[in-house]
Amino acid sequence: RYSLAYARQSPNLAALCSTSSRRVYVMPDDHEISDNWEPGAPALDGKPADPARGLVGEQTVKELGLSAYWNRYRPYETRGETIWRDDIVHRDLPFFLGDARTDREGRTAVNWREQKIMKDEQFFALRHWLVIPANANLPKFVSTASALLPRRLAVAREPACALHSDAWDGYPKSMHALLAYVCEKEVKGLVFLSGDEHISNCVWARVTDLHTGRQCTFHSVHSSALYAPYPFANAVKEAFARSETFDFPDPLDPAACADRYRCEVRTVFAPEGDGFALLTALGPSTANGTGWQLNVAFHDASGPKDGGTHMLDLFPKTPKP
Repeated sequence: RYSLAYARQSPNLAALCSTSSRRVYVMPDDHEISDNWEPGAPALDGKPADPARGLVGEQTVKELGLSAYWNRYRPYETRGETIWRDDIVHRDLPFFLGDARTDREGRTAVNWREQKIMKDEQFFALRHWLVIPANANLPKFVSTASALLPRRLAVAREPACALHSDAWDGYPKSMHALLAYVCEKEVKGLVFLSGDEHISNCVWARVTDLHTGRQCTFHSVHSSALYAPYPFANAVKEAFARSETFDFPDPLDPAACADRYRCEVRTVFAPEGDGFALLTALGPSTANGTGWQLNVAFHDASGPKDGGTHMLDLFPKTPKP
């Protein structure tokens, strides 16, 4: 049941993952366990997926799904290590591969405001990684299956709709804590990568501390699935808050300061359809001496999509969308 999806993997993707000249890192999504799985949700077989109740033999459905993932993509690593990784460096650029799926907490209509998309150990590691001095002037990439931004229109209009979102906006406590942290530390060159929604977009965002004036400008790139032939399973741009400004409280003291931070978001969507995103980081010597830039090109089977290429300024002197 859990290894079959890997056995049926397309020959082209299998060839990509086995090519020695490329480094391929694979992180689990909900499908490793069951479609739309989250802690406390029912599994496809109708049995509870909650590790406390959803036993299949002597293992939970979560354990079975992750066992297949480890066997396929990380067979030589010690089982029991964290899925998330903070030690990836690709061509001298740092990557944090986050686990926003299996490390998150279950939610109910009572507790959704307080639940976390990742447990404290991983979140503390992410915060430490974001401010490593040696990486201060380099592009920094944080990858999670769940998208940080843009928010869904439903969540923007009614916060309780967060209960139905698997993205960061479904966990407002975690989302606000991360946005506040990068703002207070004024992290530069930050790019978030994700790929759960079956849609492609580029996001420019700026977070401002309304009390101190501190700011952080960052980008988020979301890529569609390589193979997404079913329209009913694909997100549509009309479901997202493409251009919005929202305020949020101080995560450390929300009662005392209800509107401490402001987040501005501008989103550009690529042409619809499946494919992949190719990101090329251009250093000062190849970016007209203006600092690091990121070329984002969304591709389909025939090549780059029309209107799907964007150049992002990662260290803007005057932050503008």
